[in-house]
Amino acid sequence: MNAVKEDERDALVERLCGACGFCCNGAIFHDAEVDDGAEGGWGAAAGLVFERKRNGRLALCQPCAAWSRSGHCRVHAQRPQPCRAFECRLLQDALAGVWDEGAATTRLREARQVFDRIEFLFDALEAPEPEAPLSRRWAAFLAQPIDLEVESDERLDHREALMDAIERFQTILARDFL
Repeated sequence: MNAVKEDERDALVERLCGACGFCCNGAIFHDAEVDDGAEGGWGAAAGLVFERKRNGRLALCQPCAAWSRSGHCRVHAQRPQPCRAFECRLLQDALAGVWDEGAATTRLREARQVFDRIEFLFDALEAPEPEAPLSRRWAAFLAQPIDLEVESDERLDHREALMDAIERFQTILARDFL
């Protein structure tokens, strides 16, 4: 396969990234380090949430407040450098011609289905921290004690399905996105 032509690049990026959002919705990252000062001005005006990390660096919290489920970024023209620079492996491979758009979309659809299953199971299990990035939600969920004497069979089945879905999603991320 051939690499995507320069005049087709932006359209392909828009289609794939618009259908995905894993780098913005907390599925891949729990934050994105940004330059000091980003929390003022445009960042504050856009309603973005920032925090100081232990290393003193400023980070844009994930899921990003500018990202919408429809796949659009409200601050796309002014997005921070880490957001501009990041291209997942799936996008890199599609741009390089390793995957055609159909194959890339199929892999993205598989990842999206597993992620949506995780979200459904978190909701069904009333998992803590529903607005947190995936890694923090999973850690908070695992920290909850399990009382096998009072847990319903359905809840135990959901827990098992969630563990399977998380493992599957991690495999897909490692294979296609990271």
